[in-house]
Amino acid sequence: MMSTIEWRGDLAVGGEIPDDEHRRLMDLLARAQAAYAAGNVRLAVRLLRQFLVDFDRHFDDEQRRLSLAGCPAVHTRATDYRTAHAIFSVHPLEPDDVEVIGQMIDYARAWLLDHVIRQDMPLAGFLAGKRAERRRLGMPKLRWRIALLALVPLVALAGVVAASVWEMERNAASMRLMARMNHLNTRIGDVVHELQHERGLATLFLTDRRLGRAELDAQFARTNLAAAELHEAVAHIEDDITDGGVRDRLTNALIALSLVEEVRDDLREGSYDAVETVDFYTTAIEDLAVVAPDVVRTVLTSDFAKLTFAQILLQQAKEIAGRERAAGIAILSGATPELASQSVRDLGSEQRALGESFIAMAPGDLAAAYRAADHVAEMPMDWMRRNLESGDIDKVSAQEWFDATTHRIDAFRAVETEVAARLAADADALDDRSRGRLLLLGTGMVALALVSVAMMLGLGWTILTPLIRLAKAVRRLADGDRLVAIPELDSHDELGGFARSLQLMKERLVHGDLLEARRLTTNAERLRVVADNTPGVVFRVQERRSGSPVVVCASRKLREVVGLAPTEMVDKPLWKVLRQLCRPEDWAGLLRILQMTGHRTLNFEFRLRGGERWLRVAASPYPTEQGWVWDGVVLDVTALKAAERERGRMAEELARLGHPGAPATVPKAEGEALPDNVVPFTGPR
Repeated sequence: MMSTIEWRGDLAVGGEIPDDEHRRLMDLLARAQAAYAAGNVRLAVRLLRQFLVDFDRHFDDEQRRLSLAGCPAVHTRATDYRTAHAIFSVHPLEPDDVEVIGQMIDYARAWLLDHVIRQDMPLAGFLAGKRAERRRLGMPKLRWRIALLALVPLVALAGVVAASVWEMERNAASMRLMARMNHLNTRIGDVVHELQHERGLATLFLTDRRLGRAELDAQFARTNLAAAELHEAVAHIEDDITDGGVRDRLTNALIALSLVEEVRDDLREGSYDAVETVDFYTTAIEDLAVVAPDVVRTVLTSDFAKLTFAQILLQQAKEIAGRERAAGIAILSGATPELASQSVRDLGSEQRALGESFIAMAPGDLAAAYRAADHVAEMPMDWMRRNLESGDIDKVSAQEWFDATTHRIDAFRAVETEVAARLAADADALDDRSRGRLLLLGTGMVALALVSVAMMLGLGWTILTPLIRLAKAVRRLADGDRLVAIPELDSHDELGGFARSLQLMKERLVHGDLLEARRLTTNAERLRVVADNTPGVVFRVQERRSGSPVVVCASRKLREVVGLAPTEMVDKPLWKVLRQLCRPEDWAGLLRILQMTGHRTLNFEFRLRGGERWLRVAASPYPTEQGWVWDGVVLDVTALKAAERERGRMAEELARLGHPGAPATVPKAEGEALPDNVVPFTGPR
């Protein structure tokens, strides 16, 4: 007997009602097993009969719910159930047949497990009351789950890298913009320097029109060239300036620069005095100078901005030096007596303060270069400043003051040019580093993506391919192919363990087939012995759903009883066999009996063709999945018929002689009452 059946959670199909009923049916079988094992066969039979009643009711209820849910497997389940239930019709449950009861309990256990696992579990959604169109979505295939396992982190990493690349690209764009902004500041510095020099020459020219006319015209050309370069730089960067204040100040500076030509015309005509000319140039220079700080605040990075602010301080110091130059020329020329020496002293103090600020912010080498530039023409500058402060202006000429201050301003200009070159080099270096990081990050991302794809493909190849081969092997084993080779047996991972377990299952299936073959061989031998020792011919007739009944087997005693070999009757329709055996005059009655019987127990007699031998046929039907089957026996009742005739003759003789022991009525063999399905005797006595 099989192991005791018990309910487990992994047998649940998801519906409360089906699971409760399955649990109760398993409990009935477990109690029947326990009663049978304890020797209480009658209790086991009673429990088994109760199991059949409850199982019928449970199955009918399931079929009703499946029909309402639109399940397409209802008819197939019904056919399987009728076929399985027919076994109990063939084997009645009688307490006296102890061995059969044990076999029926084992069969009921296997039947119930087949019903739960093979029939109900695949239809769990329908049994839970869901309609066909509301079935749960299945999980993605394993290959897609592996792909997701590899791709999700890769996509997340790609998102992070993309954000980093975007940020780095923004930084690179800022570096490029910074380089252009630095170029713009340099061009502004060039224009400011040329305007400062032009302002000094214009002031000197106003003191004496005979001085520096050719040099002034040459300065106009240099200023125009610097202005043209500034306009070109603005054209390259104008679209990148998003700050409205910077754009407005740059526009104002360009407008002020365009008005310089009017000042030049007035200089040529002599319609402006020195103060107005200085103020006009100073206004244009200041409008240009305020652009650079705004650019620094809106665009440049902190490290780069520090040196740029130092550059701006240097430009402001240069501007103060230029204003000092213009003021000194105006004072020395006597054209502006209202300018006091105090203003020159204040300009010098402001210039020194800006220089100290530049030294504090600039790198050491640039600070040293500024100190050296500040000491250019130091001695004559100090002497001339003292004369200007004391009012003793007769000792200093305007040309001498102009030459000394210009020499000093040109030295500052050299430092400014060096600062601009340093800024340009730093901007190019930052741009190159930014591009290098961007290229490195992009290359790393591409390499990482390629490695991830390669790992994903390798993972899929090393897992999915063996799994597919193992699945095919399992399917072939389930289909009965015991010669299938189990793959991955030599693998040392989990798949190898699964393959070895599958190999063990295959070996057990092969051994089970051997045991089943032995059992069937033993049963066949027993049946052959029984059939050979049976007085009649054991046979089987099968009627498929489409077609007439066919004789499928007959015992070897057929030749002894009817004079035919089994091969002459097997696989032939039943009516042809009976017509071949039956006397022609008895065929009509026999055919009527067969038609009246239908799918009921057969029990009839007929005379064998070509003699006086009588045969009795008895068979019981039962349904199968393919149709109906009759198992029965054919008996030779010729001797019985002869005895009945002799008994009838003796009874007639006694009645004729008036013997007191004779029966009142003597049945005649021809006229005695027989069952409806037994062909009446029509032959001689």
